Amino acid sequence: MTYPALELLLQAYLNLDWPDDYPDVWSAVDDFVANEAIAAQIADEVTEMLDSGASEDALRRFIAGDLASGYLPEGDGMAMREWLETVRLRVRKALGG
Repeated sequence: MTYPALELLLQAYLNLDWPDDYPDVWSAVDDFVANEAIAAQIADEVTEMLDSGASEDALRRFIAGDLASGYLPEGDGMAMREWLETVRLRVRKALGG
């Protein structure tokens, strides 16, 4: 499966220059939700990704490598799985779900 919402979040909002644009990662996620209609899809995409049974290392390779994220949650003391779950919950809450 492809993950267009997650890809947009990571490549447009959490690219290598994201710290120049946002004070923290959650400000970038909130901006994504506020400005992108596709944000509503992210919860389903994250659920599918996490339910796939991918290991922490596989998730990290996919997010950092394949999707070219400029943000790594380890810098904030979070595992990739934990961070993805937090993104899913934050987006759902922001969208009233």
